[in-house]
Amino acid sequence: MIEVRANGKKYSGWENPRITKSLDKFAADFSLGITPQDYVYFPIGILAGDLVEIYLDETLVFKGYNNDTSPSFTPGGHTASIAGREITADIVDCPLESPSEFQNKKADEIIRVICATFGIAFSNPRNVAVGAPLKTFSVEPGAKAFETIQKLCKGRGIIPISDGCGNVSLFSTDSCKHGDALIQGKNILSASGKINDSNRYSKYIVLGTGDPKKKIQAVVTDETVERYRPLIIVDSSATTQEQVQARAAWEAKIRAAKSLSFNVSVSGWKDSHGLWEPGLLCPFEAPAAGMVTRTDFLVNSVSFGWGSGGEISELTLIPPEVFEPQPEIEKKKKTKVKTDKFARIRKEIRSKS
Repeated sequence: MIEVRANGKKYSGWENPRITKSLDKFAADFSLGITPQDYVYFPIGILAGDLVEIYLDETLVFKGYNNDTSPSFTPGGHTASIAGREITADIVDCPLESPSEFQNKKADEIIRVICATFGIAFSNPRNVAVGAPLKTFSVEPGAKAFETIQKLCKGRGIIPISDGCGNVSLFSTDSCKHGDALIQGKNILSASGKINDSNRYSKYIVLGTGDPKKKIQAVVTDETVERYRPLIIVDSSATTQEQVQARAAWEAKIRAAKSLSFNVSVSGWKDSHGLWEPGLLCPFEAPAAGMVTRTDFLVNSVSFGWGSGGEISELTLIPPEVFEPQPEIEKKKKTKVKTDKFARIRKEIRSKS
């Protein structure tokens, strides 16, 4: 049973619930509808700006602010809905007034200060490595607090995330927890795949800067893209051959990973370990959706809803390589991209056709 608690009261009887959490969205969001039986005045005592907590069978699954209350009536009846975002939304929307500079602090120490400014809890339970202390870190005037957090995490392969209840932590693909296997014919209700190569190229040419007498250039080919599709990237921060080579190899790899995703629906809001959550690494096999061979995929987003059969979780799966950070220097020179998931899927599908 879904229960909303706000202003010291408990509300039940909700329809069309939707709670969405994602690695791509720092603040989770929700929407709920209700059809009051009998009323003359305002149908629900939850207004915009009110703090709401959403429980599933006494388990807290969301804590945030209601941003939108929409009551309505027609000759046929009355309805009302509420929608909003997690309490971390203020970090996304607002700048950090002070301090404007940090000295000799690690990234997680700075993030903790930023979160505390907005009354948000921060921890690093996965023990994600954040690197050495920064001698000086300046906050750009007017930059949103979350943009500052992203700046700290960029290049380290770290993703700042929240659990939907206002608890912020750090995530990296090296710290993934394993979730239940998602297998067609066992626990998958429905699945769809998306294989899109519009942002992939046959050749990645990266040009660096530095000594004008030396040509700093690297070329990486993606043999999966069979037609001629070159891409030239000018990297002003790359000044060595190792750096341009690493950038070209990373560009090919990350674009290959982003070309593949799956949407999967399963019954219930929990797997055998607890609530479904972004960041789980799950074995996935669904031949009808294009994934013939069981392969580990990362849960990028989770949307809790309600269907005719009860609770439903809609999961978005992506290759974990999507979040691989751009390397600063890669000493090992690469000239080709290894066969990726896209290539294997295409081969498997064609062999069955």
